[in-house]
Order: sequence, then C-alpha cells, then structure tokens
Amino acid sequence: MVMTETSENTKRIRATLRVLMSPGVWFVIAVQIGFLVALNVGSADPASSAPSMVRPFIIITLFMAVLFLLSGTFRSLAIHQERVTVKEIFSNGFVIFNQFLLLSFKTLGLLLLVFMFFSSFFLSGMDMEANKEGIRQLSLTAGIVAVIVNFIFIYWLPLVFVTNNFEVIKTLAASLQIAKARLPQSGFIAILVFVPAGISLLLPEGTELPAIVSLGLLGQVAGWIAYVYCAEFIAGHRNMAKLVDPGDVNPK
Repeated sequence: MVMTETSENTKRIRATLRVLMSPGVWFVIAVQIGFLVALNVGSADPASSAPSMVRPFIIITLFMAVLFLLSGTFRSLAIHQERVTVKEIFSNGFVIFNQFLLLSFKTLGLLLLVFMFFSSFFLSGMDMEANKEGIRQLSLTAGIVAVIVNFIFIYWLPLVFVTNNFEVIKTLAASLQIAKARLPQSGFIAILVFVPAGISLLLPEGTELPAIVSLGLLGQVAGWIAYVYCAEFIAGHRNMAKLVDPGDVNPK
C-alpha cells in the first residue's frame, strides 16, 4: 500500500515538473494568456479595438493559431516523457493539426447540439429583459456542467494523442472507462480541475484584468499538469490504450 502511494506521488511530481520545466508549454500558456488579455481589452474598450469587420477575422486567426499550438503541445507531451521545446511544438503541430482541427469541429458541434437541447427547455417562453437573472443562472449552470464534464472525460485528449486515434465517440467511451477504473486515484486530478474552475465561477462581475490573468495562468498550469499525468498513465498502461485501437499506440 505504501509503495502504491509513493508511486502515485512520483507520477504527480513528475507531471508537475515536466510542465514547469518545459519552455514549449510556457510559450503556449503565454500565447493563450495574451489571447485572453486581447479579448478582455477589446470587449472592455470597443472604441479602441479594431473595426467591426476586421476584429472577427483577427480573433478567428488568433484562435486558429492557438489551436495549432495546442495540437503540437498535446502530441509532444503524449509521445515521450521529457521536457517539451518550442521547436518541437511547431514540428508536431504541422504533423497533427489537420486531424486535431477536425476533432475540434466535431466536438464543438456535439456540444452545441447538447447545449441547444437543454437550453431550449430553460429558455422556452422566457422574457429576456425580465429574466436577466435567469439567463445569468443558466450561464453559471452551463459553466459548472462544463467543469464536471471536463473532470469526467479528463482522460479523453490524453487518450486521443497517446493512441493517435481521433474518433470522437470511440475515444470518449474509452476515456470514460479509464476514468471509472481510476476513480480511487482521482483526487489529484479533482484538485487540478475544480479549484481553478471554482474560483473562476465565483469571480464577481467587473473583476480587474490582473486577477483574471492570474487565474487564467493558474488554470492553464493546472490543466497541463492534469494532461501530462493522464497521458503518462495511459502510455504506461497499454491495456488501457488498447480500449481504443490495439497496436496503434505511440511509443512511450
């Protein structure tokens, strides 16, 4: 029992150190924080932002760039257990971006369908002006549900990139089986997922940008640590990876 506990602690420490010591991960975090700042500054001061026709194009371009960097980072962290460089992220991004982009669109479509299905019951016949509090509560509920879903399917993206399998339904089902089997060891992941998200959901309206940026940094670091922890577990347990596709697993 003591050896198992020590092993778990070692995995958690290694995942944390890999993230903290990877310049590539910090580069991606910096880009995402910059994107967050740009969105907040633009929405807070519309007069100083780009023209209305240009701004959506800029946002979409930046968003695609972030997705490209994420794809390279996810792959880099999944195919080995060393620190990740900026060069490696770009190299792997060119390899995997098209598949990741298609996966993102499929997932977004699935989420939108689910959201529209449930929100249609809540918003049916609602007077928008008279029920702004109800709309706010719906947004808060959606945020809470999103955090819970993220925790339940926390092994999904690690499984996708370790196995190199981009089938949405198949990988989602397999990740759910892994999460269920790993439930007794899920305390570490729960802290990483729920603490930053809980603070974020409790932030009052009008929170200053430095506080938002600090929380965003905490959430990004915690999220990457959770990803590395899950990816290393899957890579080290081939029986879990074979839930998706036997024989198509990246080298550890």
